[in-house]
Amino acid sequence: MSEPEGTPPRSGVPEGTLADPGVGPKTSPAAGGTGRWLVIGLGNPLVSDDSVGLRVVELLKVALAEWPEVEVTEDYWGGLRLMERMIGYEGAIVIDAIRTGAPPGTIHRLTPGSIATQKSASAHDVSLPTALAFGRRAGVSLPHDEDVHLVGIEAEDLVNFSYECTPQVAAAIPQVVQVVIQMVHSLAGRRQNMISPEMLRRYPYFADVSEQALKEVAMISEEVTAATDTILFSEDDKAEFLYILTDGEIDLQYTLGSGELRTVDTAVPGDMVGWSALVEPYRLTAAGKVRKNARLIAIDGAKLRQLCEANHDLGYRLMVSITQLLATRLEGARVQLATVD
Repeated sequence: MSEPEGTPPRSGVPEGTLADPGVGPKTSPAAGGTGRWLVIGLGNPLVSDDSVGLRVVELLKVALAEWPEVEVTEDYWGGLRLMERMIGYEGAIVIDAIRTGAPPGTIHRLTPGSIATQKSASAHDVSLPTALAFGRRAGVSLPHDEDVHLVGIEAEDLVNFSYECTPQVAAAIPQVVQVVIQMVHSLAGRRQNMISPEMLRRYPYFADVSEQALKEVAMISEEVTAATDTILFSEDDKAEFLYILTDGEIDLQYTLGSGELRTVDTAVPGDMVGWSALVEPYRLTAAGKVRKNARLIAIDGAKLRQLCEANHDLGYRLMVSITQLLATRLEGARVQLATVD
């Protein structure tokens, strides 16, 4: 059970309605990167309304399944343990049962400083604000206070053992799910052109990669388009992205000694281009010119290298794919260049 600290009771709010409908942080994480967000439900599954946070995240796991940058999970304690669950995330949304005096089923939007979230078996545990401050002093990576949000559901029964919430709290659960989804849209800043893990799985380069690794790659990927005759990249440019062509065609061109650009291969859907983003010195060895309107998956090269450093299996599988690709491209280039006068 969580009790508010220093927050006056919210009264006169209709059952199952938003007490504070405002949504939006000072800045959107999407503007600064593709940081991960944690959505976590707290509660005791054996105590009537205290289980409401757990029931909400059960539904959110399905509703947010296509969001690789958002992890939906549950826990039973607050305080230091909740702080530890937030390590490494850019932001967090905590869902919990509270009691302020408002009608049961009321949905509250709260800040870390206004709620204890101190579900703990230990009388020596601390509130969430204290735990976050302690973690930051210890040097761990935690979300800023403005990026930690609590959705509190006004409870009626936080004492009796039951596998069911009280009727008014149970009736509010679908609306809580929608509130959290709206918050994720606003706070996690979902990109319209984001790539799902399932899309990556279609290509042989990622066919045998673990689900977790695939989600991490999807988080640093986006869909881009390029019109016919666009120069997608030039020879000796810095290789910033690894591309997978999903539609259209791209001519790969080398500069001959005479200065002439010679097409040595044409990438078609399913092909990988820009492999230099993974191989030092990270400079492109050919130019890429769009032959036919193209749609591509663009994967951030620097971040992909970091993932490969942390996950050697991912790195090995990508390097095998690049080796096979190079063998094919070199043979094609040999044939093409053999025709040069």
